[in-house]
Amino acid sequence: MGTTGTIHAVCISRVKHQRKEEVPSITLRKDYGVVDDAHGGSERQVSLLAIEGIRRMQEKMPQLVPGDFAENLTT
Repeated sequence: MGTTGTIHAVCISRVKHQRKEEVPSITLRKDYGVVDDAHGGSERQVSLLAIEGIRRMQEKMPQLVPGDFAENLTT
């Protein structure tokens, strides 16, 4: 307890195998995942990625943005 963090972006895609688009907010449902996301209800209900990973990749590919790695939450 006592640990805090920052959510930098929340993203969804309605179709699998497409990049996720940043949205203002998401709804999480227990035992389902992200409502309105293509992976909701599947074995990969919620995907997280640290912003540091995106920033490292941006050194080589500056056009990358949250959602390009199919993550729902960029922390």
